[in-house]
Amino acid sequence: MESIDNLSKKLLNEYGNRKREGRLDLVYDIESERFYPVPKEIEHREFMPQIKEHNWRSLIPVQYRIEQKENKKVITYLTVGASSFEKDLKVRHPEAYLKKAYEESIILACEGSDFEIARDARLEIQHMFAERN
Repeated sequence: MESIDNLSKKLLNEYGNRKREGRLDLVYDIESERFYPVPKEIEHREFMPQIKEHNWRSLIPVQYRIEQKENKKVITYLTVGASSFEKDLKVRHPEAYLKKAYEESIILACEGSDFEIARDARLEIQHMFAERN
């Protein structure tokens, strides 16, 4: 399984338009500090265990939405921390992991990306699957 180093048009063509046009799903592994693209035909709950067999709480789902605006493709939405993996398998993440994945997702979108973040983009962490003490 290969990780990625940037957001590219090639990546969007291969893994994008997942469930809806412009959607690109990744998984950020806190331990390896790597991003993995989620294939179009597989759900997070099936894909994430392929990355690692244990310590699933360190695998954080990331979703970008990329749209055409003014003759260029831009990131209009980023959400971190929610997928079928958390919902169906009851996986919860430490708040610090969610924040780290969010920060790294912003960096991935800014450094060496074929896309820029729209000024009015919605950027958020989904806290509903955070660990509760």
